[in-house]
Amino acid sequence: MLTPESDDSYSLGFGGKHMTEGDSARRRIHIEGEPQWNGGRPSGRFVPGSTFRPQTPPQRSGAEDVPSILAEESGRQLDRAVVDVRRRVATLKGRLESVSALIPALAEATSAADERELALARARAESQREAQLDSVIRRFEADSRRGMTGVVDLSRRLAPGWASAICEGSWSPQEVSIPADFVRVGAIPHETVGGVPLIVPMVNHPGLVLSGAASATDNLALSLAARLFAQSPLKHVVLEVFDPKVRGTLGTLTGLRAGHPGAFPPPTVDASSFAGRLDAVMQSAVRNVELSRLAGVSSLTDLWRLRGTPEGTLHLVVILDYPYAVDRALQERLLRIATIGGPSGTSLLVVVDPTAVPDREVIPDELIGRLTLVEVGADTVRVPGYPCDGVPDPALRPDFVEELVRGVGASARLVQGPTIPLESLMPDDVEVPWAHSAEQSLDVVVGRTGREPLTISLRTENPPHPNILIGGAVGQGKSNLVLDIIYGLAVRYSPQELELYLLDFKRGLEFKRFAPDPDGRHWLPHVRVLSLESNQAFGVAVLRSVDDEMERRSQLFKQVGANSLNSYRTLTCSPMPRLLLVVDEFHVLFEGEDRYVDQAVELMDRLAKQGRAYGIHLLLASQTTSGVRGLAIKGNSIFAQFPLRLSLKNTAAESQAILSEGNTAAADLSYRGEVVLNRNFGSDPEGSNVRGMAAYAEPDRMAALQARLWEQGHGEMPMVFVGREYAAWDSSRDHVPEAHGRGLSMMLGRPVAVTREPVVLTVDQDADQTVALVGSDVHVAAAAVNSLVRSAIPTLVERGGSVVILDGLEEGAWLDALAEDVRGAGVGITRVPRADIAGHLTGTLGPAAETAGRGDDRPPLLVVGLGLQRARGMDQAPSTSGFDIDFGFDGDATTGRGVLRRLAREGALMGAHLLGWWSSLRALESDLGMAHDGVAHYVTVGLGLEELRAVAGAMTPPIDGSPRVGWFDRNGDSGLVTVVPFHPDQFRMEDIDG
Repeated sequence: MLTPESDDSYSLGFGGKHMTEGDSARRRIHIEGEPQWNGGRPSGRFVPGSTFRPQTPPQRSGAEDVPSILAEESGRQLDRAVVDVRRRVATLKGRLESVSALIPALAEATSAADERELALARARAESQREAQLDSVIRRFEADSRRGMTGVVDLSRRLAPGWASAICEGSWSPQEVSIPADFVRVGAIPHETVGGVPLIVPMVNHPGLVLSGAASATDNLALSLAARLFAQSPLKHVVLEVFDPKVRGTLGTLTGLRAGHPGAFPPPTVDASSFAGRLDAVMQSAVRNVELSRLAGVSSLTDLWRLRGTPEGTLHLVVILDYPYAVDRALQERLLRIATIGGPSGTSLLVVVDPTAVPDREVIPDELIGRLTLVEVGADTVRVPGYPCDGVPDPALRPDFVEELVRGVGASARLVQGPTIPLESLMPDDVEVPWAHSAEQSLDVVVGRTGREPLTISLRTENPPHPNILIGGAVGQGKSNLVLDIIYGLAVRYSPQELELYLLDFKRGLEFKRFAPDPDGRHWLPHVRVLSLESNQAFGVAVLRSVDDEMERRSQLFKQVGANSLNSYRTLTCSPMPRLLLVVDEFHVLFEGEDRYVDQAVELMDRLAKQGRAYGIHLLLASQTTSGVRGLAIKGNSIFAQFPLRLSLKNTAAESQAILSEGNTAAADLSYRGEVVLNRNFGSDPEGSNVRGMAAYAEPDRMAALQARLWEQGHGEMPMVFVGREYAAWDSSRDHVPEAHGRGLSMMLGRPVAVTREPVVLTVDQDADQTVALVGSDVHVAAAAVNSLVRSAIPTLVERGGSVVILDGLEEGAWLDALAEDVRGAGVGITRVPRADIAGHLTGTLGPAAETAGRGDDRPPLLVVGLGLQRARGMDQAPSTSGFDIDFGFDGDATTGRGVLRRLAREGALMGAHLLGWWSSLRALESDLGMAHDGVAHYVTVGLGLEELRAVAGAMTPPIDGSPRVGWFDRNGDSGLVTVVPFHPDQFRMEDIDG
C-alpha cells in the first residue's frame, strides 16, 4: 500500500488498492553519479515495516575521482530498490489489470443492486404512501363520524327529547316540560350515524309553512302538534285549529281535553269566528311578552326555565288547507301573528292546499314569505337553505298518539304549582310578632307574583280598600288563601290592633283550628267570635252584633268629632282595633229561609257601605256568587263596596261573577293555589290583574305559631258556636243568678246569638209560673231538663228545698245520674214511678203544696214531671174515705190531673214550682186545658211547625238545626228564642258548685 512520506511522495504497497497515475508521475528516481540528497531526503531502499532513520552523509576523501565503497554500496542498494519497485509495479499492474477485468462485472452487479435497492425504495415509498393514505382516510372517516355525531348532538341540543326523537315505541314523559325552539320534520340519511335529525325553528319563532302532497303535510302537521304537546306543560299550551274543510286532520288529539279542556278547543270552520279567537290569542301574546320583559328574559320558555313554574300560554295556530276560506280579516290577523310571533309564545303552522283559489283580497305569499317553508313529498323533505334534502318520518301510529295523549293528560293532572311556605313570606313578623300598627291599614303578604310578594292592604282611605271578595272552584285552595290572610294578619298585628269574627259555613272544617284545644288553651288570641256551623240564624246574629259594634263606634266618633278610625285614634290616642269579619262560603247566608236572607242582605249591605269608616272590614269567600237568590236584588250594591277581588281557578262565568264582567282571567289559571288579584273592582283585566301563587299555610307550623302567639298574650276565650253540638259549659263564668223571694232561676243553655250570657228562666213567687217542655225529641228534652234541674240545685241547697220527679219515662241513664247528683248535693229527692204519679199528686203533692203555702219561710219544692201523658189514672178520684178534698184547690182536685192543673196555676204562690214535659201540644192541653193554664215559659223540643206557631204565634219560623230548643216567654215580647242546651256530660254538679 502507499503510505504518506511527504506532501507529494508515497511508499508503494499492495494493500488492495492500485497506485494512481498521478502518484507515478510524481515519483523521481536518480541513478547517475554519486548518490545525491534531494531536499534532505535520504536514498536507499525502504523496507516496509522498518523504521526510517536518516543517515549522516558520507565524508569524502581527498581523492574525489575514486568511488568509495560507500558509493558502490549505495548504488547497489539503489539498484535493488529499482528492481524492487519495478517488480512491485509489475505486480500492481497485474492486479490492476485483474481489477479492471472485474470492473464490468462489478458495475453490472452494482447496477443490479442499485435497481433492486431502487425497487425496494420504491416499494417502501409505495407502502408508506398507502399507509399514509389509509391513515388520512381513517382520520377523515373519524373526523367525519365525529362531525356527524356533533351535528346529531347539536340537533338534539337544539331539539331535545320528543322535539327530535323518532316517535315510535312507547311514549314516556320528559323530566322537564319546556318545549324546544326547534322541532324535527324528517332526517338526513347518513350511513355512519343512522341519520341526522332535520330540524327547523317553530316555538319562539313566527312559524312554519308545510307545502306538498296532502297526506304528507297532514302527517307532518300531526307530528309537529304531537311533539309540541309531548314536551310541554299541557295547562300552558293551546292548539287553535282552523279547519274550513272539516277534515279532522288533528282529530286524534282531542283526548287532550280530558287532561285540560282548554288545551285543544274545538276547531273552527268559519273565518270570522276564528278571527275572533285570534284576537284573544294576540291578547295572550301581549301578556306573555309582559311576563318575559318583567323577568328580564327574551321569551316565554326562558321565563319557564328561570322560574321553574310555567306562566302564560303558548299558542300553536294551525291553518289547514290555506288559503281556502281565508278572508282578508283573517289574513290580516295571521299576518299580525306572523309579525309578533316568536318570543310572544305564538307560532303559526300553515298547511298549504296548492289547489285552493285564494280570495281576491288575500295574497298567500304575504304570509308564506314570513314563515319557514318546509316542502314535503312522499320520499323527501326539503327546507330552503339546507345543503341537502331529508326523508320524512313515517306517519305516527294511532296507538302511539293515543298513548301520548293519555300520558300527557295524566301528567297534567299530577302537576302542581310551586309550594311557598307562608312563614317564608313573613320572616320578620314570625321572629318578632305584633310589631305593627293598624292605624292606617291592615297589610298582609299572601303569596308571590313572580319574584315579588303578593300583598293585600285593607284600608279606610288613600285609596279606600275596605273589603275583599274571594272565589274559587272546589279544591283550588280558596280556604287555604283565607287562612293565609288570617294567619298573616294575626302574626303582624296584636289583638289590640285587630279583632276577628270568623264564620265558617263549611261546617267548621277550616276554622276549627282557631278554637281552644281540648285543654282550653292555644286559641287564636284575636278571635272574638267563632262559628263552626252552617247556621243562618247564628250568621245573622253575628252580622247584627257587628252592626251593633258599628253603631257603638259611631257614637264614640261623634263624641270626639272623628270621621274615621284613623282620625279617632289620632284624636284620642286610643288603640281602637280594626275589626275583620270573615265569612267562608258566605252564599249560605243568602239562601234558605227568607227571614234570614232578608236580614242578612240588609245587614251586609249596611256593613259594606258604612263599615270602612269605623275600621270594620269584610272578607267574603265562596265557590260561587252567581245565581244566589238572596243577592239578585242587592248583590251589585253590596259587591260595589269590594274593590279587592281575588279568584282562584274557576269557570269563565264564575270568574266574571267574582272579578267583573268580561274578566275571565281565573278560567286561564292552571294550578291549585294560583290566583288572580285585582284591586280595581275586578275591572281593567289587562291593566289591573295580577297573577300570583298563594302561599301554603302548613297546618303543623301554623298550629305551632298560633300556640306561640297565645303564649305571648291572650284575652278572654272566644265565643265558639258549634251548631251540631250541645253548648259548652264554662264554669268560670256561667253562674246561676239569684232569684227574688221564693222564686227559682234555672239555666236552659246558650242562645243562638253573639253573647256569652246563657238563657235563664226565672219563675217568681206568683201565679202562672210553670215551665212546660213540649215536643217529641226525647234526647233534646233530656238535655233541657238536665240543664234546668242542675242549675236550680244551688238555690235548693241554700234554701233547704227538695225535688220530686214524676217519672213517666222510667228509662234513661241520664235521669239516674241526675237523681244521684241531686241526692249527692244534699237535696231531698223523691222519684215517683209512672203507676204512682196520679196517687202521689192527690195524696202527697196536693196536701204538701197546701202546707207549703201556709208559711212564706217554707223551703221551695221543684216538681219535675216527665212524660206525664204516660201516667195512668189521672182522672180517677182516690179511694181513701178519709181524704180531705178541701185544701185550697178547686173542686177538681179530687183527681191527679186536677191537682196537676192547680199546681201549674198556683203552685209557685206556695213555693211549689212545676217543670213538666209533654210529648205534644195535645198532651199538654189534656193536662192543663186548652188555654195551657199556668204556663209562663214554653220550651219546645222537636215540636212541629203548626204546633210551634200555636204556641209562639202564626209568623214564628221553625227551629233550625239540632240540638236546639225554642224558648218562648209567654209574658215577654222577644218572641221565640233558639237555644242550644248545655252538654249533659259537661254540666255536672262539681261545675255548679264551683
